[in-house]
Amino acid sequence: MKFRKILISMLSVASILSGSFAPATSVMAAGNQSVEIGDVEVTKEQLEDGVTIVLAKNEEGIFEQTVYYDIDVSSIPQPTATADGELEWAEFHLGFNHWNDDTGRLYFTISADEPMSKVTGNAYVKSTSIFSSKPFYSDTLKKKLYGSMNTSRTLKENVDTGDEKKVRIGFSSVVLLTTANQKGYFSDTSQVVKR
Repeated sequence: MKFRKILISMLSVASILSGSFAPATSVMAAGNQSVEIGDVEVTKEQLEDGVTIVLAKNEEGIFEQTVYYDIDVSSIPQPTATADGELEWAEFHLGFNHWNDDTGRLYFTISADEPMSKVTGNAYVKSTSIFSSKPFYSDTLKKKLYGSMNTSRTLKENVDTGDEKKVRIGFSSVVLLTTANQKGYFSDTSQVVKR
């Protein structure tokens, strides 16, 4: 009887923890649903391999963030680049793809309406199990962007995930710096990616 109560308590905690990772501002595609982003409708067939955050300044000049999970990055509309010295929008995507045998590729893409100088932060790939704390990959990222307004970089080519069928990828403390010394801060988030 005591063992049964302990088991029920542990399962309750696990279900609460697993449901607490998605921020309130997220938009998720699930099942056969489609998701509208601006004027674009994204279907299940366009599901991608990671998570994307879009920063956009509102009318008061304050950045608002929208988190998109499992959505094809090319389907997310981007405002026009203005290059007027003021950062008005930026987009950061962390993805995990080319998952063959036991390894996969961790990469990011970043875009903005201003020439970008560098991006810094942390990225990781880890097990989805609450009993496994050791990540498959965890490292800081500090990439020079050389004035580009849209670029992609590989963070780790062969992340060994063993025989896992799904992993959690995520990032924290990601900051974009433009060539005009404007900064964009991306909220920490993560996403489960399936093989």
